[in-house]
Amino acid sequence: MFLEPLMKVPKVSVEFGKTKREHIECSTSKKYCSRHSFCSHCIGLYVQSKIRDNIFPITCPGLRCGVVIQPESCRSIIPVNAFARWEEGSTESAIPNSEKFYCPYKRCSGLFIHDNHEEVIECICPLCKKLFCAKCRVPWHTGRDCDKFQIEEKNREDELKLKLLAENKKWKECPKCKSIVEKVDGGIHMTCRCKMEFCYVCGGTWSGRHWSCRD
Repeated sequence: MFLEPLMKVPKVSVEFGKTKREHIECSTSKKYCSRHSFCSHCIGLYVQSKIRDNIFPITCPGLRCGVVIQPESCRSIIPVNAFARWEEGSTESAIPNSEKFYCPYKRCSGLFIHDNHEEVIECICPLCKKLFCAKCRVPWHTGRDCDKFQIEEKNREDELKLKLLAENKKWKECPKCKSIVEKVDGGIHMTCRCKMEFCYVCGGTWSGRHWSCRD
């Protein structure tokens, strides 16, 4: 969501000792939390920066304060669309993470709330209109039930972790069955559990005269 440009405030010249420097003329201070007062222009700029960065709830900028600023207190000093986004973000941040999830499609941010009374699996996002699995939190897995899909995903993750570990440890892959083989000690002649004999250096099939790859 795009926000309107930040508000412009007048600049005036004021004397600091023997020199004149420009500064922003602040408006009358007002309390925006129970402890601190701020210039309306300054707090408006502060709030809009937080909204742009999707930081909710928005807390008082006072040192070690942390009091939450209420959107209604700033309604008159920020753009309408920024205020709407603030209310939306504040409502969303108040929902515990365990009770909410988002549309799994990368270019969508649809928010969903858990329904503890009924398990929903097939779900169409009202924003992007795409079908996804609410149980697995992924785009719809056609032809596979949730249990099978989750097992396959777990196996895929385990395989990826093993592959990364093998690359890091410089382990080799059997050219026949593709199993990962670790050389603990000894020479380069390896025998896999599938009975395939291969060279640990080049991965080629082992022969009695297979030493040239070390030259």
